[in-house]
Amino acid sequence: MKFLAGLVVGVLVAALAPLVWLAGGKFDVSAAAETCALEQRLAPWVVDRSIASHAPAGRNPHADDAAALARGRSRYRELCVACHGAPGVEIGEIGRGLNPVPPSLDAPGVQRRSDGELFWVVKRGIRMSGMPAFGGTHDDAELWALVSFVRRLPRLTDEDRRMLR
Repeated sequence: MKFLAGLVVGVLVAALAPLVWLAGGKFDVSAAAETCALEQRLAPWVVDRSIASHAPAGRNPHADDAAALARGRSRYRELCVACHGAPGVEIGEIGRGLNPVPPSLDAPGVQRRSDGELFWVVKRGIRMSGMPAFGGTHDDAELWALVSFVRRLPRLTDEDRRMLR
């Protein structure tokens, strides 16, 4: 019986210790703080699972629309360049101050995401990452156009770069 009581107390202490630590304000939430190894490993995994679970299926309905691509470039300039930059276009001061650092959207890991996943991230944002939700301020057609332009990032033309600056 003593063993069982000790086991229960040990499990309770192990479960409550992190809560006491968090409630005591010991976890530094400042954007300037270094992220711990657990956060660096766990957060991306949780984000990936959530995006995959919630994103709409199917292809971008505006994928082959040249006018949508032009609108997407304009929206990218307004909404994304400051934080994400683009190939040949520097990240702005806001993006350099974010933690975690916003990903380059031409990176293979981003480009491997489905159209629906990219759309969901743009529409819904990612909590505590600096990525805002644009679904409340932009309609779906604008957001799909933005996804079209994100797909173009690895193959930007000189004209695209000029228009993004």
